[in-house]
Amino acid sequence: MKVEVSGNGLKFDPLVYRVVAEEVLKDQAQKLAREARSAWPVREKNSQGSRDKFRITISSGGGVVTASLENYAEYAGSIKTRSLGSVRNKLLFDPAVKSITEIIQKINDGASRKGE
Repeated sequence: MKVEVSGNGLKFDPLVYRVVAEEVLKDQAQKLAREARSAWPVREKNSQGSRDKFRITISSGGGVVTASLENYAEYAGSIKTRSLGSVRNKLLFDPAVKSITEIIQKINDGASRKGE
C-alpha cells in the first residue's frame, strides 16, 4: 500500500481506498454501537446482559466493503418496548440506514464538486 505526495496532491494505491472505507465504516459502526448500548432497554430483574452483546464485523472483497452491527443476544430480535416498538429496528437498523445514507450523500457531493 502506498500514498505519494506531490505538487499535484496525493496519489493513492487502490488498496488505500479499501482501507479508508473499512476505517470509516468501522468508526461509524462503533458510534452506532455506543448509541444503541446507551439507549438499550434493560430489565432491572432477570437481565441477561443484552446491552453488552454487540458485535461489529468488517469484511471486504471484490471491491466491496461490508460492515455489520448486531446484538447477538439470542432474544435481542424480539425485544419490544411501548416507546420504541421493535428495539432492534429503532436502535440498530434505522440509525444504520440513516448513517449510510449520510455517508453516501457526502461521497456524492464530493464527486459532483469535482465534476466526476
